[in-house]
Amino acid sequence: MSRIRILLVGVAGMLDEIIRAAISAEPDMAIVEQAIRPGDEIGAHARRQRIDVVIFTAGDKDFSDGKIDHMLRANPRLALLSIDGQRDQGTLHHLVPARGAIGRLAQSSLTGAIRAGAALKARRESPCGNHASGKVKVK
Repeated sequence: MSRIRILLVGVAGMLDEIIRAAISAEPDMAIVEQAIRPGDEIGAHARRQRIDVVIFTAGDKDFSDGKIDHMLRANPRLALLSIDGQRDQGTLHHLVPARGAIGRLAQSSLTGAIRAGAALKARRESPCGNHASGKVKVK
């Protein structure tokens, strides 16, 4: 079984430590540590590195609604997970197009959202052409 490849973008401080600890406790997940080159577009980097889920902080200027839409259309396999540490919540974005709140931030909701994002990728790649639709809710 291949591991879910995760890229952290702009997540700093204690939130970074919490997310890394939660992911490191999961045997089916790995954080990709390759830095984004200066001037490189996040979506292109994610495609080259075969990233399944990008985790970023809510409100990051590189992740406006328009940029999220562009990234998802350019890389339909990708899921984007915005984390708002101050509000203790997050949102999973994927190309349905839809997004679903993941609720209170806890290890179980974070890893559940990552798996939900990666599962959407697997469904989009399936030979039977089964596409995901609707919102993803993670408890």
